[in-house]
This record gives sequence, C-alpha cells and structure tokens, in this order.
Amino acid sequence: MRIAIRADSGAQIGGGHVMRCLSLAVAARDVGHEVVFVSADVPGHLGARIESEGIRTFWLKADTGANEKVEIENWRPLPVQADAEQTHR
Repeated sequence: MRIAIRADSGAQIGGGHVMRCLSLAVAARDVGHEVVFVSADVPGHLGARIESEGIRTFWLKADTGANEKVEIENWRPLPVQADAEQTHR
C-alpha cells in the first residue's frame, strides 16, 4: 500500500503531531508499506528527523511570513486550495 501523511511542524506550531505521525509511518514502512510525508517548508520543520528514519518527504512551498502572529488554531502554512494543489502533485 502507498501511504501519504500530510503533517506540518515548525517553530511556531511545534512538532508533536509530526512525531506521532512518524511513529505510524515507521510502523507502516516496517511491515512493507511505501510511506511518504508531505509537509510545508516552514522555519523549524522536522524534515531532517523524518528523513533520518528513511521516510521521503515532499515539501510544499509555504508563505513563511504570513502566520507569524496568528493564533495556533488559525495557523496555516499556505491557503487550503494551494495546499491541496501542491499535495496532489
């Protein structure tokens, strides 16, 4: 099975969600699934940590300055439509 995990981490939002997803990705890979991450390229991302587990990461171009003072509940690295279009590639 091919699995894509869409999750972000960064200086503003932290990395707990990505680390939990990484645990699932490693477990899936270890039983034979092909797993990739799709993440926004924002400051402080955990890409090196993901890739250290041998999981390939596809990077979405993000507007890194747009969310500097936004409450975490409304944080988005890029507009939903742009996110979907980039992820679809």
